[in-house]
Amino acid sequence: MGRNRKGPYKTSKGPTYYCRLIVPPRLREVVGKTCLTRSLKTTNYNVALTRYGPTYLQLERELEALMKPKGLSDLRDHVEAIRDPEENPAFLTELLVGLDEANPTQKQKLVYEALSTGKTIPVDWEEAMQLWIKQKNRTNSRPLAAGSIKHARSQIKKIQPYGSPHQLTKQLIWDFIEDEEELGKQPNTVASYLKNLSAITEVLVQLDHLEVNLFKSISYSVKKKSDRRSFTDDELCLIKQKHPEALLLTMMGLRIQELEYGVVDKDMLVINEVWKNGKLIFRPKTLSSYRRVPLPKVYKRLDRNQRTLRKRLRDLISDTNVVLHSARHTFIELSRRAGCDARIIDEVCGHGSSSGSSSNRSYCEFPDAVLLRETQKVWDLIDDITGALNQQEQ
Repeated sequence: MGRNRKGPYKTSKGPTYYCRLIVPPRLREVVGKTCLTRSLKTTNYNVALTRYGPTYLQLERELEALMKPKGLSDLRDHVEAIRDPEENPAFLTELLVGLDEANPTQKQKLVYEALSTGKTIPVDWEEAMQLWIKQKNRTNSRPLAAGSIKHARSQIKKIQPYGSPHQLTKQLIWDFIEDEEELGKQPNTVASYLKNLSAITEVLVQLDHLEVNLFKSISYSVKKKSDRRSFTDDELCLIKQKHPEALLLTMMGLRIQELEYGVVDKDMLVINEVWKNGKLIFRPKTLSSYRRVPLPKVYKRLDRNQRTLRKRLRDLISDTNVVLHSARHTFIELSRRAGCDARIIDEVCGHGSSSGSSSNRSYCEFPDAVLLRETQKVWDLIDDITGALNQQEQ
């Protein structure tokens, strides 16, 4: 009894007086302490007595701050620590987050419902996001790209106003879809939102935070139709004359960023991660995109500004179905016309195995000489096409 009395006290270590606030037993697991102590910075009892009151108030505020959860995850832990089936849920709610019975906040409602029903507080979208990232990084062969996380965060911000994962209904999801369409979003964009949100929600189902993934029951199909095409032979001739960067993309089967960040190693272009000042500024699209690509003799460092390259291509070819990425598809088409080995061309392009498990095929299994041999067939065909067309024009 004497140990818990209020008022200044001394320790066995010296004459200085202290102020102590005993943490109630039910809050000790939440706070992580049994008592809060602060020095009164005096050895005089009368002075200590005058300082005791204000110091005790400070300790009460400190205890209150320690009790306040920083997020929904902390709030869930606090509720489980304070849970007592023999105690009034309203009293425990008041103790933890306060309780305005006439107009309770959302947090107060969550705490009261959890304490009165015996259920845990459900996860919110931010927590679901972290669980999704954690699981993807654990199951994927490499961590999620920063861009993927950024896109997922933006989509979560869009769905948050419609409710937490456990609050969503089919109607709310349809409301979300209709609102996005009214904002001018294309159906394929909305479909990508639903796909990502469904993936995040599925993690909650797998971890038993939810019973069902409602996004899977929403039928929102989009006809995937792309009119984008490869270069025609006439366009290829024009590109050879007027757009050397697009010609390089066509001769090497590259993506535009791979041309920008690839590193020359003798007669090969190495596609790998690029770091600058300790920050990852480029990562190949897939694991199979880490590769070596034969360099044509005409290769040289050219303009790498993507906006400029796209504008120059549009000035040459007005058809909007022709884009810089058309060069990559043109390379693949030409490889078939030239009778190239499809497996080797797949490696040059950085495609995964076209059959069976990816574990059945190791990347970069072909020597540089073999890659060059098949790629040379494409280069020869380009020379034949452009040379023949030039002769016809003359």
